[in-house]
Amino acid sequence: MKKFEEIKKLEKDTYELVINDEQKYKDFLVVAGKFYRYNFRDALLIYAQRPEATACASFDIWSQKMHCWIHRGSKGIALLDHEAMPKRKKLRYIFDVKDVSPSKKIGRTPVLWKYNTAFEDAVYHKLENIYGSLGNSFGMLNRITELSYSIAEDMLDEESEFYNHLS
Repeated sequence: MKKFEEIKKLEKDTYELVINDEQKYKDFLVVAGKFYRYNFRDALLIYAQRPEATACASFDIWSQKMHCWIHRGSKGIALLDHEAMPKRKKLRYIFDVKDVSPSKKIGRTPVLWKYNTAFEDAVYHKLENIYGSLGNSFGMLNRITELSYSIAEDMLDEESEFYNHLS
């Protein structure tokens, strides 16, 4: 129970840090970008505990689907188990790819996504189709930054409501 409360406090403290410090917010976005399949709250906890992480999954996914073993002594990243809450205060753990080794012959490690500038125009047009105009900034980086701020503001409004209920 104590560990659960520590992680819950870490989540709230990290949230406050990220929304009140522009550089921390940018650092968080770099981490969150690598973990787009994780929700905002999980990304906050990954950022707080292992900002250098690159590809995370649960023990079961590493062992059963990827056929990897987790190194002895590896420390998992604790996440709040939202499915169990509020009835049960439970944590779940994920491990970074640096904490695992593939089993011989059948083990796999994930292929990490990398942005290829050759596809910039196609990406830009796809994003415009989804989100509308990306603003008047020049360059893909500036347009993506504007879009990120817009999406993040929407998400922060939603998450702020959640965290206000915690107080």
